[in-house]
Amino acid sequence: MLDRILSVYNSKIKQIIIWLSGIIILTSTIVPQAHLDESFTGHYREHSKTSIVRSVPSLHISRVRKYGTLDSLFMFLPKDVEMRNKYPELKMGKPGPLNRVHDELFNVEVVGWVHAAKYEGGSHGDRDFHVILGNDSDLTVATFMNVEISGLPPESSKNYEPLRKARKDFLNIFSDYNFTNSFKPVNPPRKVKIRGSIFFDGAHNHSCGNCPGPSYAKPGTVWEIHPVYLIVKVN
Repeated sequence: MLDRILSVYNSKIKQIIIWLSGIIILTSTIVPQAHLDESFTGHYREHSKTSIVRSVPSLHISRVRKYGTLDSLFMFLPKDVEMRNKYPELKMGKPGPLNRVHDELFNVEVVGWVHAAKYEGGSHGDRDFHVILGNDSDLTVATFMNVEISGLPPESSKNYEPLRKARKDFLNIFSDYNFTNSFKPVNPPRKVKIRGSIFFDGAHNHSCGNCPGPSYAKPGTVWEIHPVYLIVKVN
């Protein structure tokens, strides 16, 4: 009789374990993907923010310039003031050019540490993930750049699938991170390799109180990698 009771008891325990395991698997695959298939809803230079730089006439993704650190990438990029002088339409208060200007026609790859992130949702958000990438894991000595996991273009776009994959991979890497409309620190910082198109966000300034980035990790430039089309966690 006792053996029968124990057998039934063990069977129930196994069923409960299987049930709980199913819930864990389900939530781990569904919850992180909550914002996966959201379209870009911003207005400033919408086409550029959702387009990967491609070669003409093949329309294949252009070759990638690889940089070991953000410092080496910054050495390649023109200074902010130079960009605004060269392209007056990139000055603050201007609507900005629809397409990328010549100095933005590059794809780059860089390795860095994610120090903070936010999801720009709400009624005025563009559905991008704003990610603060640093050139060092030490917050006190790092320099920073804003990189963005863009909201999606129309499904008919050649950029839809690669941008959706990048968004999915990003959400998997940060499946344990509770995104909000405000920057939250990523502690410890996570090392990633990022590949995307260079973009000059002329709608903003840098390093001021209400400029992009949290107070503890302000980028010193409005240059971004936007959109990101590949993100991989680096051990």
